[in-house]
Amino acid sequence: MFRNTVYATLAIFVVALTATGCQRATHITPQADTIRCDRPQTTDSLLVSSDGKWEVAYRPQWMQVSQPNDTTLRYQLSENRTRRTRQDSLVLRSGSLQCAICVIQGGVAKYVEVDDKPLVFRPEGEDRDIRIGTDGCFIHVSCPDFITYYLHKGIIHLSVGQNRTGDRQGNIIITVDSLQRTIPYSQEMLPHLKAYQKVMAATRAEAAVLDQTETVSNPQPQSAPSPTKKAGNCRKCGGSGAIDDPYTGMALACDMCGGKGHY
Repeated sequence: MFRNTVYATLAIFVVALTATGCQRATHITPQADTIRCDRPQTTDSLLVSSDGKWEVAYRPQWMQVSQPNDTTLRYQLSENRTRRTRQDSLVLRSGSLQCAICVIQGGVAKYVEVDDKPLVFRPEGEDRDIRIGTDGCFIHVSCPDFITYYLHKGIIHLSVGQNRTGDRQGNIIITVDSLQRTIPYSQEMLPHLKAYQKVMAATRAEAAVLDQTETVSNPQPQSAPSPTKKAGNCRKCGGSGAIDDPYTGMALACDMCGGKGHY
């Protein structure tokens, strides 16, 4: 008889414990029926009202959840690098009762912040930095070949060498997903090369005027040129009137014929 009494007491205890620990809810009411987040990793919480125990029955692979208590659901969405919006459902369950919450996360950048003040590079070259603020993760920089760059921790590091070819100007274009920002740039030619270029241009112009004056004052009868070489051509420039500067690579007026191409 004592044994039966013990078994009966244990049975009542187990039933009571089971009823207490597995109390099924008659309603599950989340604070919102939709969770909306932007592209970056997001951590937040959602309040859940219920008269019983509930659990997470399903979640997206890119979403982590935890239940610190019976009224709070904490979640974390991983960074969306798909370049498109993704959507799925978070399902809460208590027995046969289920409640679905829509989860939507954006996949493209919403903003790009850069200092778009024009960049003026020194003729001898220099390094410059552009700080960029964005919620995007795919950043593309479009610039001419004489500008080299690399991107590190939200900073675009630019490097420009000395300018020996002529004044430069244009735009650096920064693209993040579908957003673009444009930064104007300019760089003047090295001063001594620019002065040299002006002198040579003036020399060519003067030689052309002198040649024209000589032709008008002393017209010469035209003769048939040699099949292999034009009559009277300068031996140094071959009749072109210009030679290449071995230091700068620029075309200079021939010093033997004065830029005329012939004697």
